[in-house]
Amino acid sequence: MIKIKPDIEYELDCPYCNQAMNSKGLLWQGIHTCVVASCSKCSNEFVYDLPIGQAVYTPFVVDLKNARISGDADTVSWFGKPLLNSLKCPKKDDIKIEIQKMRECRNAIILNCIDFLFGHALLKLLNAESYIKHSPDTGLIIIIPQFLKWMAPEGAAEIWSVDIPLSKALDYYEKLNAFVNNECSRFETVYLSRAYSHPTDFKITNFTNVRNCVFDENNYRITFIWREDRMWEDNNLIYRINNRLKIAITKKAFVYRQKHKVCKLFDYLRKSFPKARFTIAGFGNTAEFPDWIEDKRVNSFSSEIERKLCETYAESVLIIGVHGSNMLLPSAHAGMVIDLMPDDRWDNMAQDIIYQPNKKYYDDDRIFSWRYRYLPVSIGVKKLSIIIKSMVGSFDIVQNTFITGKDN
Repeated sequence: MIKIKPDIEYELDCPYCNQAMNSKGLLWQGIHTCVVASCSKCSNEFVYDLPIGQAVYTPFVVDLKNARISGDADTVSWFGKPLLNSLKCPKKDDIKIEIQKMRECRNAIILNCIDFLFGHALLKLLNAESYIKHSPDTGLIIIIPQFLKWMAPEGAAEIWSVDIPLSKALDYYEKLNAFVNNECSRFETVYLSRAYSHPTDFKITNFTNVRNCVFDENNYRITFIWREDRMWEDNNLIYRINNRLKIAITKKAFVYRQKHKVCKLFDYLRKSFPKARFTIAGFGNTAEFPDWIEDKRVNSFSSEIERKLCETYAESVLIIGVHGSNMLLPSAHAGMVIDLMPDDRWDNMAQDIIYQPNKKYYDDDRIFSWRYRYLPVSIGVKKLSIIIKSMVGSFDIVQNTFITGKDN
């Protein structure tokens, strides 16, 4: 955590002359939590990214006067420059902010979950449980996008829900900045959570109120997580060109090709698992599926829809899907996971998967390696079906083998 009240306890150096900076206060940009500081030697003023969320790894420094930004070259295009642009053109719009108070507190920890990517916002929120468990005498304040409020865990002192959609979350809203600075005046001491991108000290059930998968051999699902912007495709040249140019007619052809592959996969599997319910869940509704495949896809999300989908994931002994934030909640509730990896996403492997122990299963490293698989998105239907038959059909035998090898 970073202490920000009564004083900001974070060392800042001038990027031009390495002189210690004089802090002038906090600026709550939205995604970024910043310190405005000036240099007594060169008289320049800067906005510093505090190490929160992505900025733990790639913080930026903005020189507003000269419209310059310094920081990590690999993330400057999508994380640094939007910060500079937002500070140059602040939004004066009214935004809806609601405060929900559960208990009074004099000392607070603020967890800022605002982000322009759903997965990033969700993963920030999962940091909450650690503070609730380990810092009970300090009130946890969660700044949460409205669309995630349904997942706010019990135990927080206050929830500040902000109605900023993902598409506008890169902007800097002056009224949000004023609101948070004003609310901080109520507390004697304030700390800022680092909102780590991949926390480990949590149980997803405390956020969704939906149980994890409990395998019932007489009633279970095998579920494919559907998306239409990054598909189960072999990354061939035509597909890559179509993705870049966003050609609607060609894209539709790839969507129907994906539908054909999913149907063929499920047809292979239902011969081996006649008791399974085969399900499509996710975003988008292009192409119709046969009646024996349950279609739970949606075109929009709400708290009720999200919770219902989590129940579907929890009924799934296995979920399959293409790498992305669409896999976070499914992987958190399902029994096993196959993550199909595009060629350009291997550096991000496992970032879209929430590993959760399951009381039914004996969890050690070997069990986890059985339950969570990463395969090339170019994999064919037949080979994928062979892997799935092994995962689902042999799981009880495999876990019992590992259990008997333990000295209990």
